[in-house]
Amino acid sequence: MKPLRIQFVLLCSILAGCSSGAPEAEPLPDPGAPTQLTVQVEGVVDPHGTINVGIYADPKSWLTEEGVEFGKVGRVGAVGEPVDVIFESIPAGHYAISLYQDVDESRTFDRGALGIPTEPWGMSNDASGGFGAPKFEDALVTVSSPETTVTIQLRTGLGWPTH
Repeated sequence: MKPLRIQFVLLCSILAGCSSGAPEAEPLPDPGAPTQLTVQVEGVVDPHGTINVGIYADPKSWLTEEGVEFGKVGRVGAVGEPVDVIFESIPAGHYAISLYQDVDESRTFDRGALGIPTEPWGMSNDASGGFGAPKFEDALVTVSSPETTVTIQLRTGLGWPTH
């Protein structure tokens, strides 16, 4: 087998195993109660730009601009320091969260050849889809009252952590 083919087969094998199993949705003690949600973003390696967070409640609109139930932008600080993006009064429920670091502040999630992201990105539960978008169910988290913190690791390109 030629070296390039071996590398491609190895890459496919690695990416196929990246998706994590989704946990069962936990019952909510107080569904719909106002909740403070803190999205803590780790792995910032570029001190420029913003962190753009989208929260989705419907798997049919997952990762679409129209499907964002709640959205917010946080400013990036120092490299290596977590960035907290805080949402006030989110109704308790089950959500999937996606985010990206808009390094050049173009207000778009930049992609290169073959649609591979050129800006850092992350999903709740560190969901990764291999050769496509992660599944909604893999990114599903429970947000419950009075407050919930979800930590998301920034990733690069095909899904490797930034640090």
